[in-house]
Amino acid sequence: MFFEFDGPDTVDHPELKRFVSDLEKHKAGEYLTVREMQRRGMISYSDRILLFAWDKEFEDFRCSFWGSRLTSIFGVELTGKYLAQIRLNQEDMKQRFTDLYSTVFADRKCVRNRTMLPVTNTCKTSVGSISWEQVSVPISKPDGSDYGVLSYFAFKNQPATRMRAWSYF
Repeated sequence: MFFEFDGPDTVDHPELKRFVSDLEKHKAGEYLTVREMQRRGMISYSDRILLFAWDKEFEDFRCSFWGSRLTSIFGVELTGKYLAQIRLNQEDMKQRFTDLYSTVFADRKCVRNRTMLPVTNTCKTSVGSISWEQVSVPISKPDGSDYGVLSYFAFKNQPATRMRAWSYF
């Protein structure tokens, strides 16, 4: 298990740099809006996008979009799930992701991270690990008010079988 914020690999990752560059081109205001994310130039990234909306009532992030590639790699569909409902095989990783999304949302800044998680198959047998770089940015509603956090994933390696690093109730 490995988790690194704004390390040299994440800051210089070409796929993340391209995503951030395209994001800058498509936003009209200080922060990208949900509507701007749906434009043609950004929609090509949608299969590896995670979108967490902040729910004031529950004081938690709710996954409002989980890309199809993420579903096939991680083996779960998280759309509609709250961050508190998502369980990781390593519980300390859950706190790291919670801290990541909370920092991006509260401080309204871009954060890059690099993660490596052990992977087990559906029989709970270890099949190695999966590594990715991720960039997370604040995202707004069309009126400019706070919406949540958008993350884009660039994978380094992917297991041959569906992984079970994530599970949920």
